[in-house]
Amino acid sequence: MTDFNFSSDGWVLDEYNNTVLRVSGDARVEIPYKIFAINFAATYGKTIEIEFETHNVRNYETEIITCWSNDRGLKITAQNAILKSEGTTLSTQYKED
Repeated sequence: MTDFNFSSDGWVLDEYNNTVLRVSGDARVEIPYKIFAINFAATYGKTIEIEFETHNVRNYETEIITCWSNDRGLKITAQNAILKSEGTTLSTQYKED
């Protein structure tokens, strides 16, 4: 975790008193797990579950969550998600909040 101030971002309580990781401005989180380093089709598959929200977005093309390896992976922006394998690309659109 870099560039967090831990008052308006970082591990904070949301409006429902749930602890959330709020990332804003130049703050970044890197998890050193290479989930797409292997081809899932050659193994037993993979389930990926991510819960997130976006608010007050200024640049809708900014990547919020990225996990990419060898032209396959997952890219999420404030309004679009792309999941790509060697043979297939899936995408969906949604809105902020």
